Amino acid sequence: MNKSKWFILMIVSLITIMSISLVGCSSASKEEPGNKAGQTAETPQDLEKEKTNVQSAILIAENKLTLIFEDFTPEGSDTSYLVAKSRYKTLDDVKKFLSQYYTENGANEAVSNYVKMEDVLTLGQVPTLQLPEDYFILSSHTLTEQDTFTVEGDQATLTVTDNGKTITYTVKKVDDKWLLDNKTIK
Repeated sequence: MNKSKWFILMIVSLITIMSISLVGCSSASKEEPGNKAGQTAETPQDLEKEKTNVQSAILIAENKLTLIFEDFTPEGSDTSYLVAKSRYKTLDDVKKFLSQYYTENGANEAVSNYVKMEDVLTLGQVPTLQLPEDYFILSSHTLTEQDTFTVEGDQATLTVTDNGKTITYTVKKVDDKWLLDNKTIK
């Protein structure tokens, strides 16, 4: 990975962290008795609170996917890789970490789409992050009236349109915590 791609990834991560902080502060200042697991948002305030919680869960999950990888350029090579930090030696290790922020289905999907075991010279076989050039991350998007949010019981859907693409996030509430279950791009 060249230095400009690495720089862009770091900027996106920084923006994500700042967005999470702002969303967290916003939701903390609006703390009210809210929905219990299984209930549908009944008032506009409840819906707005759930929307904030769902957005925060998506931002955190997408950030955690990139956070456990670091840039590595083998000595004497022009090729750089985003390799998992040393405690994540297998794809299962990566899935286990992501399962704190993704459902089991979501963690499996994220790993199968973006993480591959690769032989990286001096490191041997290690998990590497391989994001496509047009990878979409929610923190890079400002929600508009075209974007839709629905919540039904323990499942929420956020659909955004960005640069002609429609990105749909499905988020599920598990043990009173929103976890990213699915992300589709059309």
